Amino acid sequence: MDPQKRVLEQRYIEVDDLAHDPTLLDGCPHRYVFVAARPKAGLSLQPFHGNLPRLLWCVEMLETRGWEPVAWETGGGPQTRLGTLMRRSGSGAEGRS
Repeated sequence: MDPQKRVLEQRYIEVDDLAHDPTLLDGCPHRYVFVAARPKAGLSLQPFHGNLPRLLWCVEMLETRGWEPVAWETGGGPQTRLGTLMRRSGSGAEGRS
């Protein structure tokens, strides 16, 4: 699925998509979105393994673009996604319907 369509319909974005295009959330009409990272097979979620460094990079990059982290999902099972719920600072999508 197209990353922008996924954000609009399902309110989440993959860290790989943001790494390729950091502007993907610039026009997002939602105030809350989930930034998801798939744990890499065979790697633990310990610091500096798997997608944790990339997720942290995305969170830091989004903070410079007006977003802030409000909740973290750090694992717990094979079906659980590593990720962060992000909130747009301020009142959200000013000027957008």
